[in-house]
Order: sequence, then structure tokens, then C-alpha cells
Amino acid sequence: MANGGDDRKLRARYARARAVIIVVFLIVIGAALSDIGAIIEVSKEIDSYSKSVGSAILASVVVYILISWLLEPVRQRAQAADVSRFAIEVANQQFQERFEASLPTATYEASAVPKPKFREAFVPLLVSSTRYDYKGDSANFTSFRLYTLSGKDELRRLEVRICVIDPRAEEPLRAHAEHRIARKRQVPTADILEREIKQIREDVFISMVALFDIRHAVATNLYFHRDLPFFRCEMFDDGMFLTYYLGSAAYPETLHFARNTRPYMAYNKSLELTRRFAWEAIYFSSVGPSADLVATEEKLVERLQILGCQANPETLREKMDTRFETLRGELESGGVSPLGLF
Repeated sequence: MANGGDDRKLRARYARARAVIIVVFLIVIGAALSDIGAIIEVSKEIDSYSKSVGSAILASVVVYILISWLLEPVRQRAQAADVSRFAIEVANQQFQERFEASLPTATYEASAVPKPKFREAFVPLLVSSTRYDYKGDSANFTSFRLYTLSGKDELRRLEVRICVIDPRAEEPLRAHAEHRIARKRQVPTADILEREIKQIREDVFISMVALFDIRHAVATNLYFHRDLPFFRCEMFDDGMFLTYYLGSAAYPETLHFARNTRPYMAYNKSLELTRRFAWEAIYFSSVGPSADLVATEEKLVERLQILGCQANPETLREKMDTRFETLRGELESGGVSPLGLF
């Protein structure tokens, strides 16, 4: 590398020396031709012709020197800038072509309330999709979205598949509880930890009641996983919203990936495996052949009890109304109307 740099410097010096020698030579020739009559005895015609040629050579040398000193540096800088811009454009294009399969289409920053910018990206994917897949902890906001929008035609035609934490899984529940406590910046004492675990269980049961209550309009497949708190994913035919459980914001930073990206394909496979190897599955609908079908209140109570819920559905509905009212307020605070798609 050092030898290459020395060679370039040597060639540059050689080029400059050669240019100086040529200029000096031309000056000497021009001066000699201009004064040839004083050097040797020639005819007036030859003397006049020689002076014209010598003057032309000297003038050309002067013009060359002026251009080299004044214009050439400017031209070289402009040319170097053009070359640099071209090189940057080529590098960016190559970077994009090489890594676009792994890069998100957009990133939505963390916030305390939902933002219109996220809605503007979410709704088109929702409207154009044939499915809505979710995986997270308790589906608090997702069940609220489905419940609120259950009267919309865009929701009625979707295949909805929701994956939530199994309320019987002690260790995963503890991990999710510790994560929630850390987000609230609280000290994880034994009492606080147990209270948070109880809250997560209750959140799952409330989501179940919400999905049961809209079964006539939106049929939902509910799956229970035992994964640790890592990510929250919402997936459609043409895109995915991925949220890592990081930071303390109520709505953490979310990444939007297109269908043709590697993360989309990877998490799509992950959701398939979660559903395939789910610890339990429930199908909320008014009719259906599935053995997992929950179409009546009695069947709902039975499944809630199997999952360890002691509260009756009416008590859960009261808490659901309180939760949904809070979420509506957050939507409106962020400038998003709960009357439209969100």
C-alpha cells in the first residue's frame, strides 16, 4: 500500500517536471524565433514570419500557464467532486441491493401513545391482506383493535390467528412479569412480581372474553405459547410490524418489513412453528367443526377454568370495558380516531 502511494507521487512529480521542461523549451523556441533577426542574418520575409510564429508560441505558452494556474485547479476540483458523487451513488446502490433483503422499510419510534404515522402504514396492509397474525404476551391492544373494528368488513374477511402466553406457564410468566416491572422502572420485590404475574394472567383472560364476544363477526384462532419475552409481531400478506421488547415506552420502537425481506420470512416461519406446537388452541366462532370450537358461554367458562381462571366472564367484561376505555383515550391522545381503521 505504501509502495503504491510512493509510485503515484513519483509519477505525479515526473509529469510536473515534464510539463515544466516543455514550457521552458517552448519559451526558448518562441523567444528565439521572435528575435531570430538579431541572432542571424535573414531576409525580412523570413524575419517577419519567424516573429509571427515565435509570438504565437509565446502567446500559447502564456495562455497555457494562465489556464493551468487559474482554470485547471477549478476544473480538477469539479471533476473530483463529480467522481466522488458518482462513487457514493454506486456504493449506496450496491449497499441497497446487497442489504435491502434485511433492512426495514420504515422505523416507528417509541411513544407513550399510538401515532398517526404508524396507522398510515398499518391500515393499508390490513386492508389488502387475507390474514392477520399476531404473537406477543397478552394481546391487550390487539384484542381491543379486533373488538372495536369487528363491525368493519375489512376485519370480517380476515383469517385471524393470535398467539399469547400460556397463563399456566410459571417460568415464562415470571419472565414476562419481570420485563413489565423493568419497563415501569420498579424494584421487582416478591409482592410486586406476584401481582404482575396475576395481572398478565388476567390480561390473557380478558383478551379471551373479548375475542369470544366478537365470534359472530370475526372468527379467531387463539394459540398459547410458552416463549420468553423477546418480540411482538403483527403479520400480513405483504408486510410485518416487528417490535422488540426493549425500553420503557408503552409502545416500543416498531420496525416495518416488506414481504420479500429475510426477517419477514424468518418470523413468518416462527409464527407457523408457534401455532403448530402450541400448548393449547381455541377457536372462537359461532359455528365450526373444530373440537377446539368455543361457541357458547358455558364452553368459554370451561376453557377459562382449564387455564386457571377463577373469575366469571361478567367480571372480566367489566375489567375489559375499563381497559378498552383507557386504550381509546390513548388513541385519541395520539391523534388517531377509534371510529376508523387503526
